[in-house]
Amino acid sequence: MNILCFDYGQAKIGVALATTPLAEPYLIIRNEEKVYSEISKIISKFHPERILVGVSNGNQEESQRAFASKLRELYGVEVEEVDETLSTHRANEYLANKKGQKKRVEDDAIAAAIILQDYLDLHS
Repeated sequence: MNILCFDYGQAKIGVALATTPLAEPYLIIRNEEKVYSEISKIISKFHPERILVGVSNGNQEESQRAFASKLRELYGVEVEEVDETLSTHRANEYLANKKGQKKRVEDDAIAAAIILQDYLDLHS
């Protein structure tokens, strides 16, 4: 099983991976001009059978859905939109005891892992 999950944000995108029933934070991609080049490298490396994109009912919903649509168009992999409600809040709670820069760098990847783990738990 290889499932990728993206926590899409205007500035950065958190990425998580599951090769087993346990989701793990993978990395953060800057949401810049070359974002799809970076995503292509990740997809080539892991050959996911499914991609998840976290979608909220807020300000970013439209751009999150557009991102999911673009992934479907570019990669020919099943892309599923999943609820990401409170994933960033949960990631920040998890990181509350960490210190320094590491906290800011990891939060989006951990949010993606939370979204992915919720999905795995629901579909196991």
